[in-house]
This record gives sequence, structure tokens and C-alpha cells, in this order.
Amino acid sequence: MPPQRKRQSAARPAPAKRIARKRIATGHSAARDRAAACSAARRPAATHAAAKAPPVLRCGGGAATVLYRRIPDHHAVHRRVSGAAAARAVLVLEGGRIAVFRAAAGMPRAGSGKALGPVYRLEPGGALAVPTGLVLVRFREGASARESSADIARAGYRIASVLEYAPHAAWVRTAKGGIEDSLRSLAALRALPGVECVEPQMLMARTLRAAPSGRGWKSRML
Repeated sequence: MPPQRKRQSAARPAPAKRIARKRIATGHSAARDRAAACSAARRPAATHAAAKAPPVLRCGGGAATVLYRRIPDHHAVHRRVSGAAAARAVLVLEGGRIAVFRAAAGMPRAGSGKALGPVYRLEPGGALAVPTGLVLVRFREGASARESSADIARAGYRIASVLEYAPHAAWVRTAKGGIEDSLRSLAALRALPGVECVEPQMLMARTLRAAPSGRGWKSRML
């Protein structure tokens, strides 16, 4: 019997070895946690929010329909970027107030306080387009956009400005304030009584697209 107990004791790791193995396993787990935390810190905080934007935007109607497709690996910084980060931008708009970056090519850090938004491409194979969060709503001729502010509010938006030369049209912005929210709720605006046209404002390298399907609406040079 005593020899048998000796063999069993020899087969079992010594307490010191068990503790060492546990420490090694704990160290590996901690290293994985640190790596995950570092990776999360490098990702822009608003990347996930930008990913919630609609994959496709259809503007206008009929033969005048314009299609924009979201580019998942591009994001727009909606504040001025300078230094090395600005040099990595693939597109700069509005005099430097908006910059477009590839997600894997030096996006500004999440902690930099920059507001990020989605980036689209005008189809088929056209220019990059950046939504600003503003949406142009045009009611039927003779109507007043200002008088429809209650309906606009029920749709989740607020009036940013009414066009002086066209009081039946207004720029609106979602009450939540996010670009993605403005784009996701366009159907609610289109369902309002008397609405004829709903167009998100899209900035591109040369023109600002407003309402391509409306009469008298023109793109302006940036």
C-alpha cells in the first residue's frame, strides 16, 4: 500500500507547479484583454454609429432617381483635421471642415473628439459623397414649410431653415442630431401630407447636390 500512495503522489503536480500554471494562464488571459482594449481604443468611437446608416440612398424619382451606395471602409470627420491626420485624408470638403478617411489608413483616434459620419459613392462608379445630416423637404407649391413644422416634428425632425425664395421648402435635421438618424428616417418625411420631394444634402468634390428632381433646384460649386 505505501508504494502505491507514493506513485499517486508522484503523478499529481506539486502545488507550486499548479500555482505557476495558473499564473501563466491568467497572464495569457490578461494579455488578450489588453490587446482587445488597445484594439477598441484604436477604433473610432463613431464607427459603429456610421455603420447604422442606410447602405443605399435613393434620391429623386422616376428618370431623375439618383442612387448613392455607402462605402463601409470610409468615414467622414465633420470637424477640421490638421497635421499628419489631414495628410492621410482621401478627400477634403468645405474648406477643410470635413475630411474623408479610409478606416484602415490612419483614422483620427476615437478620443480626438471628432464627429464621424458615413461616406457614400454616387452610382454607378461616381464620386464620393458625404451626407451632412441636413435634409431638404419640399411641399407642394403654395404651401408653407413653416406651417408644417408640427408635422415635421412628429416625423422626428426640426426645421433648420426655410428657403427665402421658396417658402414651401425647408432644410430639416433630425431631432436626435445624428447624421445616421437623419438618413434612416427619410421615409417618415416622405409620408407627410403635401410633401413632394425629400433629398438629403450630399457633399461631393465639386458640387452640392440638393434636390435633383425638383424644378428650379441647382447644384452649386463648393
